[in-house]
Amino acid sequence: MVNHPPAPNHPPNPPMPANNPAQVINTSAPNPYVGHSALTTSAAPDLITSQNPFQNDVSSSINFQRIGANVPNPIALRNQALDSIRKQSIIANRLMSSQKGAQTSESLIANMYFADETLTSAPMLQCQSVTFTPSHSSVGENKSTQHIGVRAMITNRRLVFVDSTKNNRYTLEKTSLNTDSLITPFRKGESYQAMATITDVLWFKPLPLPSITGVEIYTSHRSEASQYVANRVAPYWFFSLISGILGYLIAATGLYQDMDPAVLILLAGVLPTLLLIFAAFLWVSKAQVKIYNSINSVTKSREIRIGAYDTIHNKPMYISLRVEDSQPLASIFHWCKELQNYSPRLSGTEDPLILM
Repeated sequence: MVNHPPAPNHPPNPPMPANNPAQVINTSAPNPYVGHSALTTSAAPDLITSQNPFQNDVSSSINFQRIGANVPNPIALRNQALDSIRKQSIIANRLMSSQKGAQTSESLIANMYFADETLTSAPMLQCQSVTFTPSHSSVGENKSTQHIGVRAMITNRRLVFVDSTKNNRYTLEKTSLNTDSLITPFRKGESYQAMATITDVLWFKPLPLPSITGVEIYTSHRSEASQYVANRVAPYWFFSLISGILGYLIAATGLYQDMDPAVLILLAGVLPTLLLIFAAFLWVSKAQVKIYNSINSVTKSREIRIGAYDTIHNKPMYISLRVEDSQPLASIFHWCKELQNYSPRLSGTEDPLILM
């Protein structure tokens, strides 16, 4: 029996009129990264071209926003800080490129394929995380290794995992500089250090297809749709209430003084009172049904579990692939089908590998 995840406990949403378009809330686990390229992910978007490149660092962002406080040239200082960090970003990228020999993650991975190796029709699997766990770990012992933002590809010879991460971090910190000029000394608290830091990490792990011992798919989907149906007080009581109050106000102005006493009593007292009583009656007895817009939510979880023999650690491994929410379900099943087609121990062309 499959245990489905419990319904998420969301705070009640404010009711929306039914004539508004229905919105679908995706409550699935979000990706802890953003896409940088086909193979590469980043922890946050690159904000170097924005008006505040320091947004991802709280203290730096605060320093940048406070540049204009008590400074005689706030615009010039702010513009110079922006110009400086953008120049440092260019220099940092050049230094990174020189370290890697002008190679990108894509070009490095392309050079790792054998001459007779080709990609299958399986799509590149985009995984939130891939976890490798030894199958004989002791109870309570955690020897799992996890990678975030992994791409998994199937060739005619290997199952290839790639974790390429490139992060750009921009900081603006206050600093103190020693002055050597009596004419133009540094103003206290108005010196900053703009720094651009780039990290580029690449992890490549191929597994020969004969080492794949098993595969299974676990998918869980949940959808909810709800709607508010409410009974509200009809608005007629309000018009009766206003009419009764106006009757009293008109009588107070003396407009009915020249009329017959019977008519005066009727217009100034009886009729307004009846209108107020009628308003109370309408409040209690009249109602109208109000239908609000649907509140829709979806939740999904996709996991591929693979058994394999790890040639590095020389032991059987359990691999858990958490697939991204945006990956189509049909492509996930097609990926697993191709893995079975090209893995000899899964397709039946070779005997199962029994690992003890």
